Amino acid sequence: MAAFKYYLGLDMGTNSVGWAVTDPNYNLLKAKGKDLWGIREFNEASTAVERRTHRISRRRRQREQVRIGLLKDYFHDAIGEVDPDFFQRLANSKYHLEDKDTEVRYKNNVFNDDDYTDNSMSWRTVVISNSAKLDYQMGYLIVKNQDVVKIHISEISILMIETTSVSLTAVLLCELTKKKIKVIFCDEKRNPSSELVPYYGSHDTSMKVRKQIAWSEDIKTSVWTEIITEKIRKQAENLERWDKPEAQMLYEYITQIEFGDATNREGHAAKVYFNALFGLDFTRTAENSINAALNYGYSLLLSTCARETALNGYITQIGLFHDNIFNQFNLASDLMEPFRPIVDNLVKNMMPEKFEHDEKIEVLRLLQKEVIIAGRKECVNNAMKIYCRSIFDALNDDDISLIKFYKDEL
Repeated sequence: MAAFKYYLGLDMGTNSVGWAVTDPNYNLLKAKGKDLWGIREFNEASTAVERRTHRISRRRRQREQVRIGLLKDYFHDAIGEVDPDFFQRLANSKYHLEDKDTEVRYKNNVFNDDDYTDNSMSWRTVVISNSAKLDYQMGYLIVKNQDVVKIHISEISILMIETTSVSLTAVLLCELTKKKIKVIFCDEKRNPSSELVPYYGSHDTSMKVRKQIAWSEDIKTSVWTEIITEKIRKQAENLERWDKPEAQMLYEYITQIEFGDATNREGHAAKVYFNALFGLDFTRTAENSINAALNYGYSLLLSTCARETALNGYITQIGLFHDNIFNQFNLASDLMEPFRPIVDNLVKNMMPEKFEHDEKIEVLRLLQKEVIIAGRKECVNNAMKIYCRSIFDALNDDDISLIKFYKDEL
């Protein structure tokens, strides 16, 4: 057989080799009627470093399981006296609700108190103010810029992305959503513009939405009347703290509130309230640092209420009183009203001459301020969770006595 010239091309990857045979003009050759090209795949080789890393991780997990086992043995009897199902819930905590054992099929993973949610343990507010890349790795938020910072996801309550020069990975966004962590995105002026809200915040969202649509006008109006009454009461308490005589006028407005606030005592109270608190020449439409701080604080409240609405399985567009077709957060706009005076009092204490990064951080801290609700101290962020759930209970059970308002004890 006469020899002829041909080329063999190889594309060598980490777990495959591609090959092709051509003539000198790069035309693909054939043998026995088949094109001479193909690919061979194989398992990727692992280096000693990779094997050692996996071995270390495996041993770390084994030691962790041993420590957990020792703690179970030590505390089993004491915990069993007050919560017999605790360890069974703990063992089922890694499963979805429908996959858990029937007797421990609760909405919360570990604890099952009536007013407890798994994200009640979260407490840190993380603000990203400079260029960075955010990623997720083994339960940690990884912040990469000049340095690398790791924060365990379970510690985070709020993640504020204050600059537009931040990139986030999809896996991080998925984990933040699963853990029900509030993520707020700011625009180029560093003002809150949007947030991360899950499609399905509750396993029974469809049922919750049906209930929401079925809420009667009577119960919605009754709840709205309670909300407005409480808002004006909190405004009057603020004025009392600042020794403003107009507080008495607001208390009188409360006695005049009709069903659904038909006579708009809320509007009258607001005019008296803001002029007493910030001066007769103050208007909410003026462009100044006080209004900027108020708007920033109100946007945080709106975001928190929108998140709680979604996490409880309801939709934010259908409100009690607010009914703007262009407002995606009508229900959250209703729910936030009693908490506005917390922002007002904070801004009154600040009286900022400018509203920049440091001032925004100070306003952001209001979510960690302690108030009294349901007979115990809670930060504002958790108090809003308890309050929102109580509102939904009142609407579903047609009973306004179920509403839990906070007390602000300075």
